Amino acid sequence: MKRKIGLKSLIIALILAILAFFIVIFIEQKMLNDYEKATVVVAVKNISAYTKLDVTNINEYFAVVEVPKDFKMSGSYSRINDINTNAVIKYDIEEGEQLTKNKIVSVEDEVLLEYKEPVSVSLKVENISYAVSGTLKRGDIVDVIVTNDLENECTIIKKNVFILGAYDSSGNEVIVSNENSNDSVVASVIFNFLIEREDYPDFVASTSGKNIKLIKVDNIR
Repeated sequence: MKRKIGLKSLIIALILAILAFFIVIFIEQKMLNDYEKATVVVAVKNISAYTKLDVTNINEYFAVVEVPKDFKMSGSYSRINDINTNAVIKYDIEEGEQLTKNKIVSVEDEVLLEYKEPVSVSLKVENISYAVSGTLKRGDIVDVIVTNDLENECTIIKKNVFILGAYDSSGNEVIVSNENSNDSVVASVIFNFLIEREDYPDFVASTSGKNIKLIKVDNIR
């Protein structure tokens, strides 16, 4: 009888040991899963829909943080450099919210939807102080203004004009990317704009021979 009891106790002890082993493995695996992290791009402030993103403001709106791997949303960005810096926010984004690819759209895609018969027109500013210190580039949205320094007056000729191309005084295109946003770049003083065909005659008549000033627009609606 004692031998049977001893064998039974041994079997029970073995079963408990096996259960304890699997419990430890389960706990360790769960702790490992909880420890696994993923990097995501999140908003550091509330961002309104139709806010334009570019290399000058991208780091003001977003930062990279670590989250548990299971918390990473589908389509979320892992690096700020992966974000299109010629884009528009499609929806309101709250502080702390992950940025996903469906929440932004290319500026060109958004702008072109508004045009029926787009044509391009060129303008040159007298100096970089009339073009946001020469920092404007392809993809930026601007208001075109005619100034009269003698009478201290200015007139808005056209709002929310899309820049198709930006060039220096020699006609070389000025291109700024995420990677070299902190590097020195050549100033832009010549611009190609996108406008409606029907607006072209009035636009040229209103700007020809005038002092032109460009004001950058961060929200295109």
